[in-house]
Amino acid sequence: MAKYHALWAALWLAGCGGAGDVIDGAGGGGSLHCALTGCEIALLAPTAVMPSGSASYTGRASVTTTQADGALRTTNADLALTANFTARNLALGLTNFDVTNTAGQNSTALSGSASGVGSISGNTFTATYSGILTSPLDGAAPISGAMTGQFRGDGAAALNGEMVITGGGATGGDAFGQFFANRN
Repeated sequence: MAKYHALWAALWLAGCGGAGDVIDGAGGGGSLHCALTGCEIALLAPTAVMPSGSASYTGRASVTTTQADGALRTTNADLALTANFTARNLALGLTNFDVTNTAGQNSTALSGSASGVGSISGNTFTATYSGILTSPLDGAAPISGAMTGQFRGDGAAALNGEMVITGGGATGGDAFGQFFANRN
């Protein structure tokens, strides 16, 4: 579980736009706070006061898989999501992918994108997505995946959750991770 907390903190700091101290408030029941940038991950948005209309979010997504040689391969992407709270649906896009291997490779940019749709239920959502990624080493490969997330803070000011990418030679196979985005 600790590796997911470290990944979560790294994603959260990337979503905040910087680095800083991460403070776990109130025994895990509070919010995480980024001392240098003033951003935080808020508690779940109360279902009774979810907003109406639409909202756009931008952030980061990151998934990791273990390669046959034991090296970790991490794939990162920019996340853009538009939630229609009135219709209870959403659309998402993943772009600007890059992959890093702990076996010493530098980060490699991948071309391509993925897009998808989902549904909102109360303060949570699910979505699926698909696309094509092209790596200079592995060529073009289809990817698909699913996300499960929740809206956080007053007026659903942010969102986060877990995701999986299936397939795609560029990502190294099935990969699991997390995402975070702030409302624009």
